[in-house]
Amino acid sequence: MSGDVSFYVPSLSEDGQLDEEELTLLQTLKGYMVDVKNALYSSKTNQENSNLTMSELKEIIITHINKDSIDIYEDAYQAN
Repeated sequence: MSGDVSFYVPSLSEDGQLDEEELTLLQTLKGYMVDVKNALYSSKTNQENSNLTMSELKEIIITHINKDSIDIYEDAYQAN
């Protein structure tokens, strides 16, 4: 894992307003970030876990945000 991130996000709101599909995509991305934030917290202290190892951090990233654009779109629109 190099730490470099390369991800193409198509233009949103070309007309100045977000449509339902754009909102769905953004809500999906927000959900990933909420999942990461929750994974960074200790269930014992309900605070950020300052004792996370690099291995645990890597696992959080792989589990919650290691997705390509196809995976993201499938997650966003699978219910539609």
